[in-house]
Amino acid sequence: MAKLRQTKGGKMKHICLLAIVLGSMFVAPASYADNCSTPVSYGANIGAIEVINLPDEAHLGVYPYIAGSIIVPAGSTSLIASFGVEWSPEFSRWGFVPSVMVDVPVSGHLGLDWMVSLVHDQEAGDFNNALYFLGSGPGATIYLGHWSVSPSFVTYRGVNVQAWTFVTGLNLGYVF
Repeated sequence: MAKLRQTKGGKMKHICLLAIVLGSMFVAPASYADNCSTPVSYGANIGAIEVINLPDEAHLGVYPYIAGSIIVPAGSTSLIASFGVEWSPEFSRWGFVPSVMVDVPVSGHLGLDWMVSLVHDQEAGDFNNALYFLGSGPGATIYLGHWSVSPSFVTYRGVNVQAWTFVTGLNLGYVF
């Protein structure tokens, strides 16, 4: 998020925030799965997002990404926790993205999604000045056997920066 700068922060606060999010993201689905008779699945994802600053609609970067997922069924609905890393070649920024998505199938080939994610974004190795954004938004998933294609539209609010962003994304997933 090229033109945005952090308002305050410290390295330990950043590490704690990421640890809490990552821990809860993977422990909660794993605990649920222990009490569930339906098996948990694992997935791999690649995709890209475009980040737009709000309200001025300035382009803040295109970020290709790669991620891993844990898919926990809950009846016909699935809870999908993922952790990825993204990179903007045009602005030399990168970051980690933990997210949780609820996928509700509406037919054999289509699901409606709601995603919540935390974005960590920094320039090169400058972890102390990383930006954090928390966001939520809708999407859809087209199921193609083990493969899936998912467009999404997420609005983010800066956690340690006074900013809003809108992110459109396209994900290609594979379930093992």
